Amino acid sequence: MEKLRIFVSSVQKELENERIAITELVSSDPFLDRHVKTILFEDLPASASSTEAVYLMALRSSDIYIGILGFKYGRKGPDGLSATHREYAEAKRLGMLTFFFVKGDNSQDARRDEEMKALFYEIRDEQHGQVYKRFTHYQSLKSSVRDVLLIELGKEGFRPTSEETAIAEKTIAQSSDFDSRLIERADITELDKVLCRRFVAASTGIPENDLGEGSIQKTLMNRGLIWQNDAIHPTAAGLLLLGKNPEAFFLRFALQLMHSEGKNGVNPLIARIYGMPCLWLSSVHSNSSNATCVTQPESKASPRWKS
Repeated sequence: MEKLRIFVSSVQKELENERIAITELVSSDPFLDRHVKTILFEDLPASASSTEAVYLMALRSSDIYIGILGFKYGRKGPDGLSATHREYAEAKRLGMLTFFFVKGDNSQDARRDEEMKALFYEIRDEQHGQVYKRFTHYQSLKSSVRDVLLIELGKEGFRPTSEETAIAEKTIAQSSDFDSRLIERADITELDKVLCRRFVAASTGIPENDLGEGSIQKTLMNRGLIWQNDAIHPTAAGLLLLGKNPEAFFLRFALQLMHSEGKNGVNPLIARIYGMPCLWLSSVHSNSSNATCVTQPESKASPRWKS
């Protein structure tokens, strides 16, 4: 069976983090990575065709439409529709399997653009609407999208092993609310450029000298280490892992590194580092096929190293 192609539709700028979260979900889940391919407009190759023609062609070659709704409707085209609305209309015309994920609870619905309110009303119409689920955080979005994909793959006879399920659940759970907290009083200049480049090179296998600033930022965002609001800010995890001076923002903290080697099985190596700059990255990550850093505040005195 060819990979299940899922087309991700949303306002790009407002929901960039959520779009990345779905890509990260698939790439970090061994079962989904084997069976699913995400289709995002920004990842499509350059084309001489119009923008609209390109994304509609990608949509028509997909199996599932996943729409993410936020608060902005998006720029309208000559037909009076935003790209997201146009993509949904085409998916509906094609009879494509469609799922929507709506950011924010119902107390926030009044904040949505009037056009977005109308689109949301169309989507949740009891007779002609679509299945939708609300989310408030990208972690819950990832869990919900994973549940949908597992059901659809299960219909084709594909199911994850218990080990693959454990890896996927642990990967999603490892990012706590503390990890993903946006540190708005810090900007990207608080991160050590050398460590950022070293981390991305080790994570992607791309030589350090071949990495551009754009690809470094994209990987850091993909890993939840930076986040974009009006500007780019580090998350708590990013600041602790790659910050020049994380103690200026957190008085006490701990880092937990989960390290696994090879493709068969997970051999965890857990180290807790207290109040230390992460100069160990080169030695740890150079031998790591899959490394995830989990951070948490530390409330009591602890030894400098503990294994």
